[in-house]
Amino acid sequence: MRKRFYDSESVVFQGPEVFLAGPTASTISTPWRDKAMQLLRDRKFQGTVIVPQFMNDSFSAGRSKNPGQDLTGWEVRNIDSADVLLIWCEFRIGEKSDPLSQPGFATRTEFGIAISNYRQGIGPRLVVGMPPATEGYPQRGGQVEWHCKDVGIGLHRTLSSAIDEVVALCQLEKTEKL
Repeated sequence: MRKRFYDSESVVFQGPEVFLAGPTASTISTPWRDKAMQLLRDRKFQGTVIVPQFMNDSFSAGRSKNPGQDLTGWEVRNIDSADVLLIWCEFRIGEKSDPLSQPGFATRTEFGIAISNYRQGIGPRLVVGMPPATEGYPQRGGQVEWHCKDVGIGLHRTLSSAIDEVVALCQLEKTEKL
């Protein structure tokens, strides 16, 4: 499995590409992405995982090292080139100093664009997940649930089941390209 981060050297994509969209923690790594990559390794995923965060730095530290980098453009280009887009809607709104606070403002925009593209039959294959509410954080996902139901996309409640679908779609993508 190959990984591409904001600050990775150029990665030559081989095999299916999966973009991990979802809220990013303010710490060096985002727990749900770490778990997603472990689940992909456990399932012997042979493609490329596109990770919208810095490889070894928190967002603010990585941003200060790369002030001119167009992160939004990087994300749009990589979403557009991905075979599968996983949007993990683990929204938690807490104090700015709370390391678990992940309001997902950019994720909500990415979700809206992805649903619009899905309705038009364009863009990468789409997998959406939203865990049950985290104790102490209100769940604010009614629109995500509504849109998934409206277009007929299953809404995964565990990251493991979302990753299972990602792997299945990547295998289907690989088969269709042969």
